[in-house]
Amino acid sequence: MSVPPLLPGDREESIDHRIALVIQYVGTNFHGWQRQLNQRTVQAEIEDCLAAMLRRQVTLHGAGRTDAGVHAAAQVAHFDAPAVVPPHRWAGILTNRLPDDIVVRASAQVSSDWHSRFSATYRRYRYTIYTDARPNLFVRPFAWHYYHGDLDVDRMQAALTPMVGRHHLAAFHRAGSKRPHSWVDVQAAECIRRGGVCADRASGQRLSVRHDAVAGWDAGGGGAGGAIARRVYRNLDDRTPRPC
Repeated sequence: MSVPPLLPGDREESIDHRIALVIQYVGTNFHGWQRQLNQRTVQAEIEDCLAAMLRRQVTLHGAGRTDAGVHAAAQVAHFDAPAVVPPHRWAGILTNRLPDDIVVRASAQVSSDWHSRFSATYRRYRYTIYTDARPNLFVRPFAWHYYHGDLDVDRMQAALTPMVGRHHLAAFHRAGSKRPHSWVDVQAAECIRRGGVCADRASGQRLSVRHDAVAGWDAGGGGAGGAIARRVYRNLDDRTPRPC
């Protein structure tokens, strides 16, 4: 898709605006958030769109990263740009130029020392489980279809509760992780059921929820999922790195 520029090719503008964005995307056809060589990613789509409009390289900083196929309802990011557009108009301008699976919901000017990642006070993750016996095409892209038996919401909540609080999660580092520390503050973790849909939600500071942990919670402590959950709890606050 050709993106018309906002600036003439030979025009120089000073960088004096930091713009924050609230971004929504359907992750089905993306290889995650972060730019990767020869892969379609959300960051690359937006950065390339900005570069075409501003005729210069632009770096988009996200509050966090999502994996391949993961969706975002309100990913926060920021970039620096010349003062050629009123800050609140960036949302509409970008949405009109981006692919249909990305929408910029809001934009605003922020201070030059504000950072989408380091100024964030929490991140929230939601895992949705569809429990009806028959599949649903309109739910399928956004939910795990679990139809093998009833889910016990009370047991699932009991499995989530120990996650709340401050924990040292060195045992869950990925191989080669360069994180400066392993402390994670989990402010809330809850399981909610609405009809045939069950959702696990966790929010906190410096939080990243592992998929195998969610599988263990959803099993409510039984079978293979229960074994996963017990391993997760065993490693809470274990400071021995076990890269995975």
